[in-house]
Amino acid sequence: MISRSQNELICDFAEEYHIYDFRNLPARTAAILAAGLRGDSRTKLKMSGLKYPVYVYLLAGIFDRLGTSEHSVLSKLLDIQKPDEIMAVSSPEEWQKEWKRRTERGTEDGD
Repeated sequence: MISRSQNELICDFAEEYHIYDFRNLPARTAAILAAGLRGDSRTKLKMSGLKYPVYVYLLAGIFDRLGTSEHSVLSKLLDIQKPDEIMAVSSPEEWQKEWKRRTERGTEDGD
């Protein structure tokens, strides 16, 4: 853990435990304190490969599902490119109109 996220561990120990030099601690004590860090601590985020705490991804997913924006906040956070052909519709009539448009386009293109 120290080799992968030393700077984050120093900051987390200072913030959480007010310990400014964890290297003076016995190794077992430092390991116990490191394991006890919150899930959204700098160290745990770095170790898990996440840029933001999990609740940020959950909120972005909720926003995307409830929102009317064409762009996904969650996709931006995760650096995922959303395919262009996915879209949201607000009524059965709108879905039927879009379905007709897409299926007619497919036959015109020779698909």
